[in-house]
Amino acid sequence: MPYMDKRGRLCGFLNIEEKENSGRFSRRYFILNTKEGKFQYFMDNPLNLPHNNRTPVDGIPLQFISKVSDARKQHPKVDSCFVVNFAGKTMFLQADDSKDMRMWIEALNDASRITVPTSMESTKERVNEWHQDGVSDRGYKTEIAGGVVCKIPIQTSDDDVTESSEGEFDSHGEPAYRLPAIKTGFAVKQGGMRKNWKRRYFVLTEQNILYFSSKKAKEPLGLIPRTDVQEVKISTKHPNRDNLYEIVTHKRTFYIQCDNPEEMVSWIEVIQKTYELEPEKSVQSSGDQLMKDPATEAFDMENFPVTKVYPHGEWV
Repeated sequence: MPYMDKRGRLCGFLNIEEKENSGRFSRRYFILNTKEGKFQYFMDNPLNLPHNNRTPVDGIPLQFISKVSDARKQHPKVDSCFVVNFAGKTMFLQADDSKDMRMWIEALNDASRITVPTSMESTKERVNEWHQDGVSDRGYKTEIAGGVVCKIPIQTSDDDVTESSEGEFDSHGEPAYRLPAIKTGFAVKQGGMRKNWKRRYFVLTEQNILYFSSKKAKEPLGLIPRTDVQEVKISTKHPNRDNLYEIVTHKRTFYIQCDNPEEMVSWIEVIQKTYELEPEKSVQSSGDQLMKDPATEAFDMENFPVTKVYPHGEWV
């Protein structure tokens, strides 16, 4: 059973399929270190290993993890099996029972989710401060005016505000997963300014594409109004990222990475259908195009040049 050690790390034994698709699982000792942003495993509890052999066998940076989920359908003969999706790869793990499996899944998903720490209350003597509207929810800069500390909000990332000043949305205090939607789900999105990749919860409605920090969040980090969407298609902008599609607007292009090809195609098709966009040919026949080999394509025999060769000394 996993436990929390004195350093605040989740530790415990899991079985891992070290060689992909081998079906063979080996028992290893895992440590989820949220402070260092790592999920690593060792041959045994490092405390039981010699000092010169306490290095991890392997590990995953938490920012690379896109999704952790139940994998008993993929491995029906492996009880309490779950999968960690990261950087286009998968790691299949087996817990001792379903309770431990759920604990690991929840802990890994929470650890890999981007959160903003709550501000600590200052124990210092309070001073006179002036706050511009909305400063409590955003980053700010400070200026001194007449002996008063003025806090003025600044924009640190386009995720802090909606994508369009024309688009407005009111959740009425409901969490994202309870909103009336055509389609919802997690995906990894590239930031507009910092170009970092963060896992977001997307909600598609008739009027907007909303994205939240989590499915329980009540306010969206941003939205893409229907009127701004010009095109939705498979993206080749980042070749090292699988299952990537892009939403093109008149202001910018949003790059979104799904967990698998089926989800990517599903999102593209449902957005195109909902917003009445012209379907892209590459999406309609994505499976055929991925398997297509130019060397085996059919050609027109009538227009294909043919050179006739006759045996030596024979004429026709």
